[in-house]
Amino acid sequence: MIYFTADPSQTILSTSYHMISLFSSIRLTSVLPVTTNAQTGPLYWVAGQNNITGSHIAKFAVYNSTGSVPVSIGFEAVNPGTKANLTVLTAADGYSYNWLDEPNVVITTVTELVAGPWGFEFELPNLSVAVLVTEGDGGVGGPYNGWGGWSGKGGYGGCGRQHGWQWGGHGSPWC
Repeated sequence: MIYFTADPSQTILSTSYHMISLFSSIRLTSVLPVTTNAQTGPLYWVAGQNNITGSHIAKFAVYNSTGSVPVSIGFEAVNPGTKANLTVLTAADGYSYNWLDEPNVVITTVTELVAGPWGFEFELPNLSVAVLVTEGDGGVGGPYNGWGGWSGKGGYGGCGRQHGWQWGGHGSPWC
């Protein structure tokens, strides 16, 4: 994860280091129940919330896709107009790695999204990991005081809102 020599200027953080840093820096305090009729892959995810910040969180990985994967997700407790940050990590290709002459090949993209009637819609490139974090109280006007669950539609999503999280496309619960 961390490559080093006797020369501190030659310390290199692996691509895995960046992924683990992203996933571990945004903590779930509880995992939301998931309901899905999806097949496994190429999109894998976990859905949860942080009871301290009131944020709803989704962590994603796209592996072995033939292209970008459309995602459409929403939380029951998150209203249209709610903002979220989507952080995506990827690289030029599946053979990319960090080394002395190129110490960071990881491409980090942070995008602010605004929830529409069905939640948040975006695409994730093949061989990427991503984290979606909503603003604190989900736009419900006060501290979040219970689990809200998710629902999805279109692309890699299902139809309708249900208690818990509904994901009707590809993927599987993933922690």
